[in-house]
Amino acid sequence: SDFPKENRPIHIMNVAWLNSKTIASSLPPISKAIDNIMSIHKKEKGIIHTTSYFQLNYIKNNLSKQNKMRMIETGTNMDRIEILQKHFKDKNPTVLISPSLYYGLDLKDDLSRFQIITKVPYPDLSDRKVSTMRKKDMNWYLWNTVIKVVQAYGRSVRSKEDHASTYILDSNISYLLKNAKEMFPQWFTEAIIQR
Repeated sequence: SDFPKENRPIHIMNVAWLNSKTIASSLPPISKAIDNIMSIHKKEKGIIHTTSYFQLNYIKNNLSKQNKMRMIETGTNMDRIEILQKHFKDKNPTVLISPSLYYGLDLKDDLSRFQIITKVPYPDLSDRKVSTMRKKDMNWYLWNTVIKVVQAYGRSVRSKEDHASTYILDSNISYLLKNAKEMFPQWFTEAIIQR
C-alpha cells in the first residue's frame, strides 16, 4: 500500500485477552470499549469485525441505546447484498457488525471512517483440519491469521485520499505482532499507534 499512513492509523487498544477461556470475562470491557469508540465516531459510519455470532450478539446487547440503534448486522439467513445496501443507502451513521466481512468489501470514503477488530481472527482450533495443520506448521496458522487481520484492515481505506481509523481491541495482537512480525507488510506495521 502506498496510501499515507496518517490516513489509516491502527490503534492497538489492549482492552482484554480474548480466547475460549477468557471470553466470558473479556466481553464486558470489550463491549464498553466498542460503545466508547462508537460514541467518539457518532456522526460517522463504520464496521465492527467479530469472529462469531456469539460475540456479535453480546456486543449488540450491551451497547448504549443510541449506539445499538446504529447497528446493521449480518446473519446466516440474511441476504448479504440487501444488508450492505441498507448500510450504503442510509443517511444515518450506521455501523456494520459481522463475523463474515473480512474479505471482498469496499467501504470507501464515508461508508466507513472507523473500523473495530474485536478479536484477533485466529483460525478455529475446534476444526480438526485446522488443529492438525497448526500442529504440523505453526507458521501456517500464524500466516492465515495475519492475512485475515490485514484483509480486515483494508476494508475502509480504499484510495490515497480516503481515511479511516482502525481499532484492534484484543491484546492477542501484541503476541501476533511479536511472533509473526516478518509476516506483516511494512505498510501495515508503520501505521500502528501503541496505546
